Amino acid sequence: MEPFDSYPGNGKIQLGRLAGNNCRHEYCRQLVFDFEAEPKCAYCGLYLLEPYEHWLLLTVDHVIPQRLVKKGNKGGKDGLWVKKVNEEQLKELSDWINDAANCVVCCSACNGFLNQFPSNDYFNKPPQNWEQFLAMRDGVFLAKRDHAIMKHREERKFWNHKWRCP
Repeated sequence: MEPFDSYPGNGKIQLGRLAGNNCRHEYCRQLVFDFEAEPKCAYCGLYLLEPYEHWLLLTVDHVIPQRLVKKGNKGGKDGLWVKKVNEEQLKELSDWINDAANCVVCCSACNGFLNQFPSNDYFNKPPQNWEQFLAMRDGVFLAKRDHAIMKHREERKFWNHKWRCP
């Protein structure tokens, strides 16, 4: 079962933007309680509501990243899709990217691992409609999950060899 399957309309309908400025107090709470997202990391499966220390790790990931439609990203660069579409299309893409149907509950470790996800292969061509966006989201989610699991293995190996006391 993919995380979107529990969302209204099995994650295939637009749900609107998540509200608020604080993940744990507002928008992740909305994702879990209003849109029935499972309260565990969509990538590694860590349960995030209890204990308290796990709840502190609670974040939300935009599967299709917001940076694709941002103007003036890091170093003044526009997002990859900014110059490929007109203003009307850019607004629509931004709405899709910021929709709750593009968001998953995740732990801060996976979110950190995925900040540098090598995604340009997936995003060279912007989707032309909602169905193409969902197909892209689903494919990217699977690739991100595989990437997060690989990064966990690498980190665990490092931790086992460099941090743990014999």
